[in-house]
Amino acid sequence: MKGYKPDGEDFNFMSGGYKCAVGVNKDTPDTWGLLMVKQKAAGGATETFQDWELVHAWDYAHELAANKYNGDFVKMINDFGKEAAPKLKVMTGGSLPPIPADIVGKLFWHVRYRLAFRPETFEVYHQG
Repeated sequence: MKGYKPDGEDFNFMSGGYKCAVGVNKDTPDTWGLLMVKQKAAGGATETFQDWELVHAWDYAHELAANKYNGDFVKMINDFGKEAAPKLKVMTGGSLPPIPADIVGKLFWHVRYRLAFRPETFEVYHQG
C-alpha cells in the first residue's frame, strides 16, 4: 500500500459496493503499519491517493516494540480485524442480518457469516 492507495500486494475485497483493501503501509520504516481503506464512492475512481479514505490503522511497529504479541502475527492480524470490522460496516453501509429462528436459516447464517479460512493451516473454522 502506498499511502492510502492499495496495490496488488494488498488484500483487496468488496464491501457494500465499495472497493476496499487491507495492507501494510511501508512508505518509511517509521510509519510501518496495517491499514484498512475504502474507496470514497461506491463504484468510484480508484487510481489516485485522493480516491481512497482510511477505515482503520494500526502502528504495528509500536505493537511489536511493546512485545504485546511476541511475534504472533496471526493474533495481531486477528486483533486488527476485530477493531476494523465494525468501522468498515458503518462506512460501507453494511450490517449482519439477525439470526433466523428456523433451523435451516440458522445453519445458513452461520455458514455465510461465521466461517473463515486459515491459509497457513488450510483449515476452515467457525469465528466465535
